[in-house]
Amino acid sequence: MLLRNVFAASLALTATFAIAQDGAAPAPVPPVVPSTTNTPTGKPTSPSTDATSAPAAAPFTTADEVVAAFETRGNALSDAEFAAAAPLIDAAATADSSAAKWKYAKAVLAAHARDFKVARNLMREVVKAETESAVYHMTHAGYTFMSINDAGTLDQMSLAEEGRDAYIEALRIDSTLIEPRIGLAEFYIQAPGIAGGSWKKANEQAQALIDLPDGRGQFYGYMMKARIAAERDRWKEMSENFTLAETAQGEEASPFVAMISHANALLDKKEDAKAALVQAERALPLAPATDYTVHAVMGRCKQSLKDWQGAADSFAQVLAIKPDAKLSRLGYATALEKLGKQTEALQHYREFVTRFPSDDLTEKAKDGIARLNRAGIR
Repeated sequence: MLLRNVFAASLALTATFAIAQDGAAPAPVPPVVPSTTNTPTGKPTSPSTDATSAPAAAPFTTADEVVAAFETRGNALSDAEFAAAAPLIDAAATADSSAAKWKYAKAVLAAHARDFKVARNLMREVVKAETESAVYHMTHAGYTFMSINDAGTLDQMSLAEEGRDAYIEALRIDSTLIEPRIGLAEFYIQAPGIAGGSWKKANEQAQALIDLPDGRGQFYGYMMKARIAAERDRWKEMSENFTLAETAQGEEASPFVAMISHANALLDKKEDAKAALVQAERALPLAPATDYTVHAVMGRCKQSLKDWQGAADSFAQVLAIKPDAKLSRLGYATALEKLGKQTEALQHYREFVTRFPSDDLTEKAKDGIARLNRAGIR
């Protein structure tokens, strides 16, 4: 999918609801501009690997093709396509350094390289030159929020306001857009009241998503309402909105995502592992074969409930799909130790330390190793 801005993507739909659990919620990807039609875009097709086929053609032949791809396909572009785009944009920008579209493209390339400060500063220039482009204002907002963590404390509030204002501008131009409403809702959730935070305004944006024509924003709207309710410890309201999200229409609507997000919110926000496990078990039949998230949530629920065999079984399924799943690796080792399988537990504690030598959880794994060593397990 075309990822939303850092707040909406990593917080509203990923980290907060832990769609990719296990401490493995994907790192926020630079928010390349979503399409102006708000339609989901598939991943680029791979060139044929048939030895008899002709060499794959270059993905772009002109800088204008690059700009069009950035505007419509966003983060669905591959690393190879970004690499092919760079020299075309550099040449175009050298020939006409004042053109907003080349600055926009350079901002996208900078963000892909995770230089969000450069991307933000370029987009500031772009929106001054092209004041009536909702796409450019959305991009400006996304990169502004992406750059906040690298800013000093005194600058962070002004950058948040800059991002908020850019989303408001995008909606002034096109009130049917989805991305700015998600971003604004996140701003109103996270900002302190003195800086513009407001539960009421966050809910207004969520409702506006639900009310978009043809139900395009229903799923995001109910998910956002559930997020707001969870932040306010309104558990009945949270569950009602997750349930509505299960059958909602709209972009990227997914009963599985709604269920597993519900499970995670119950586990991490309400701290109700028993209720969370019920939701995770409902999600399990809908999980794609290569998805590990439902097993990770189930493992954490069973761990909280001290069902060590069940936790071990779930964590083992996670590791079979994703060997670098941190919480599941540590959880598996812990469950094995609780089950008396000390030699296996020691192996997985050591594997954790090898894979994640500098992680915040590494000391726990080292403690496990020391504990088993004291028991004579080597």
